[in-house]
Amino acid sequence: MLLSILIPMYNAEHFIERCLNSLLHQDLNINTYEIIVMDDGSRDGSSALVSKFIIDNPQIKLFSEKNCGADATRNKMLKIAQGDFIYFVDADDYVCHNVLGKLVAYAQNKDLDLLAFKALVTNNSNELVADDDFSALHNSEVMTGAQFLVNNPEHRTEIWWYIINAKFLKNNNIVFEKSKGNGDTIFTLKVFLNAKKIVYYPITVYRYFLSPDSIMRSRDKEKKLKLIESLFLMLTDFTKLVHDIEDKAISSSSLAFDHVKKRQGNSVLFFIHQLLMAKPGTKIFTDYIRKLKKLDMYPVETYLIPEKNGLKERLLYQIIANKYLLFPTSILYKIIK
Repeated sequence: MLLSILIPMYNAEHFIERCLNSLLHQDLNINTYEIIVMDDGSRDGSSALVSKFIIDNPQIKLFSEKNCGADATRNKMLKIAQGDFIYFVDADDYVCHNVLGKLVAYAQNKDLDLLAFKALVTNNSNELVADDDFSALHNSEVMTGAQFLVNNPEHRTEIWWYIINAKFLKNNNIVFEKSKGNGDTIFTLKVFLNAKKIVYYPITVYRYFLSPDSIMRSRDKEKKLKLIESLFLMLTDFTKLVHDIEDKAISSSSLAFDHVKKRQGNSVLFFIHQLLMAKPGTKIFTDYIRKLKKLDMYPVETYLIPEKNGLKERLLYQIIANKYLLFPTSILYKIIK
């Protein structure tokens, strides 16, 4: 089998049909790919909707489990997957039509560890046509993952903007962390630090749908605190990754290691910003900052300021990174926000 598309699903009844329809309209023979959906303890009608799709589409396979989180679910799907290549898709997003076959065929022909592409952030459900005819794909530069990190410091860290060679994942023992943190960032960095042959083709394949119910956009305090906990667990995983690079020399590129350290700094600043906006109370805020200091992650010494960020965001990062300004800023957030 050529391709396994893996979808963790939790309470996605409003989105899963759109997601599956987009994956069924691909330039792939029905016998060359599978769509594995793992229901992670949904309490809505998600599974029933997927079951209806299976009747006429045998390439779709549905599994169910008790709720254990997206990353643990992805690890289970990796064990089940039969494809030579792996592609992760989120249940509330979708993919433009008739693109995956060309991309996977090219990755297979070039024996790539991964093939990366662009994503479109949208609140439109009908962005179905690719913005490229693939004519330039065969002229793409093959590089190492470390080279890509250095040359593209503002790359995304989610897992849905690249297709991965399954054998590459297995040979390098790359899986998602078990901490229940936000695992995309660590997984992505591990993949790129280990990859020897990758291609980045700037076509917007993936559609990242802006849902008002997203935990990142929610104003609910309980959901915000849950996000904070998940982000902090990701930061602890980040520390382990940095130590692994230092101890095992995962990447021979010192520039790539510098990039990872800067991404770590950005993740800390993003975490603190989310913590400020959640207004958790002085004790919780102080406890988290104390934990960051214990992990040698604060004060932040190095980080990236994306060029797309405006003056307000740049100034905010500089303030949060400064240990003398952080706590006065936290007081202002309580008053203003």
